[in-house]
Amino acid sequence: MITKTPESYVPRHSATTHAAASTRLQSLYVHYFFVAMASLFIAITALGFVPQLVAIHASHIQLHWFTHVHGAIMIAWLLVFLAQTLLAAKGQLKYHRQLGLFSVGLAAVPAG
Repeated sequence: MITKTPESYVPRHSATTHAAASTRLQSLYVHYFFVAMASLFIAITALGFVPQLVAIHASHIQLHWFTHVHGAIMIAWLLVFLAQTLLAAKGQLKYHRQLGLFSVGLAAVPAG
Protein backbone atom coordinates (compact mmCIF):
# COMPACT_ATOMS: atom_id res chain seq x y z
CA MET A 1 0.00 0.00 0.00
CA ILE A 2 1.37 3.41 -1.01
CA THR A 3 0.36 6.43 0.96
CA LYS A 4 0.73 9.95 -0.25
CA THR A 5 2.67 12.32 1.98
CA PRO A 6 1.47 15.88 2.45
CA GLU A 7 3.00 18.41 0.08
CA SER A 8 4.12 20.57 2.99
CA TYR A 9 6.34 17.75 4.25
CA VAL A 10 10.03 18.49 3.73
CA PRO A 11 12.65 15.95 4.76
CA ARG A 12 14.93 17.07 7.56
CA HIS A 13 18.14 17.15 5.50
CA SER A 14 16.79 18.33 2.19
CA ALA A 15 18.31 20.86 -0.18
CA THR A 16 15.54 23.27 0.76
CA THR A 17 16.54 23.41 4.44
CA HIS A 18 20.20 23.72 3.45
CA ALA A 19 19.38 26.61 1.13
CA ALA A 20 17.32 28.31 3.84
CA ALA A 21 20.16 27.96 6.35
CA SER A 22 22.63 29.29 3.78
CA THR A 23 20.37 32.27 3.05
CA ARG A 24 19.97 32.97 6.77
CA LEU A 25 23.76 32.87 7.26
CA GLN A 26 24.32 35.12 4.26
CA SER A 27 21.69 37.53 5.59
CA LEU A 28 23.48 37.73 8.95
CA TYR A 29 26.77 38.31 7.14
CA VAL A 30 25.30 41.13 5.06
CA HIS A 31 23.63 42.74 8.07
CA TYR A 32 26.65 42.66 10.35
CA PHE A 33 29.46 43.26 7.83
CA PHE A 34 29.24 47.02 8.28
CA VAL A 35 29.00 46.69 12.06
CA ALA A 36 32.24 44.71 11.97
CA MET A 37 33.87 47.31 9.74
CA ALA A 38 32.81 50.18 12.01
CA SER A 39 34.20 48.29 15.01
CA LEU A 40 37.42 47.63 13.12
CA PHE A 41 37.79 51.34 12.27
CA ILE A 42 37.45 52.21 15.95
CA ALA A 43 40.02 49.56 16.93
CA ILE A 44 42.51 50.73 14.29
CA THR A 45 42.06 54.34 15.39
CA ALA A 46 42.68 53.37 19.02
CA LEU A 47 45.76 51.34 18.10
CA GLY A 48 47.08 54.24 16.03
CA PHE A 49 46.46 57.17 18.35
CA VAL A 50 46.39 55.92 21.94
CA PRO A 51 50.16 55.21 22.19
CA GLN A 52 50.93 58.72 20.91
CA LEU A 53 48.44 60.30 23.29
CA VAL A 54 49.92 58.39 26.24
CA ALA A 55 53.42 59.57 25.28
CA ILE A 56 52.21 63.16 24.91
CA HIS A 57 50.49 62.97 28.29
CA ALA A 58 53.57 61.45 29.98
CA SER A 59 55.82 64.18 28.53
CA HIS A 60 53.39 66.87 29.69
CA ILE A 61 53.26 68.35 26.20
CA GLN A 62 50.52 70.91 25.76
CA LEU A 63 48.36 70.43 22.70
CA HIS A 64 46.48 73.24 21.03
CA TRP A 65 42.78 73.33 21.96
CA PHE A 66 41.84 72.77 18.33
CA THR A 67 43.59 69.38 18.43
CA HIS A 68 41.25 68.30 21.23
CA VAL A 69 38.20 69.57 19.31
CA HIS A 70 39.34 67.72 16.19
CA GLY A 71 39.81 64.49 18.17
CA ALA A 72 36.38 64.82 19.82
CA ILE A 73 34.66 65.38 16.45
CA MET A 74 36.42 62.40 14.87
CA ILE A 75 35.56 60.13 17.82
CA ALA A 76 31.94 61.31 17.64
CA TRP A 77 31.86 60.55 13.91
CA LEU A 78 33.18 57.00 14.44
CA LEU A 79 30.65 56.37 17.22
CA VAL A 80 27.79 57.69 15.07
CA PHE A 81 28.97 55.42 12.25
CA LEU A 82 28.93 52.42 14.61
CA ALA A 83 25.50 53.35 15.95
CA GLN A 84 24.09 53.73 12.44
CA THR A 85 25.39 50.35 11.34
CA LEU A 86 23.93 48.69 14.45
CA LEU A 87 20.55 50.34 13.89
CA ALA A 88 20.49 49.30 10.23
CA ALA A 89 21.53 45.73 11.07
CA LYS A 90 18.70 45.44 13.59
CA GLY A 91 16.18 46.80 11.07
CA GLN A 92 15.48 50.05 12.90
CA LEU A 93 15.75 52.16 9.78
CA LYS A 94 13.68 55.04 11.14
CA TYR A 95 16.27 55.76 13.84
CA HIS A 96 19.11 54.99 11.41
CA ARG A 97 17.84 57.76 9.11
CA GLN A 98 17.33 60.21 11.97
CA LEU A 99 20.88 59.62 13.13
CA GLY A 100 21.98 60.07 9.53
CA LEU A 101 20.57 63.58 9.56
CA PHE A 102 22.56 64.27 12.72
CA SER A 103 25.71 62.91 11.08
CA VAL A 104 25.27 65.32 8.16
CA GLY A 105 25.34 68.14 10.70
CA LEU A 106 28.38 66.59 12.36
CA ALA A 107 30.16 66.37 9.02
CA ALA A 108 29.50 70.08 8.46
CA VAL A 109 31.49 70.97 11.58
CA PRO A 110 35.02 71.95 10.50
CA ALA A 111 37.38 69.33 11.92
CA GLY A 112 40.65 70.62 10.61
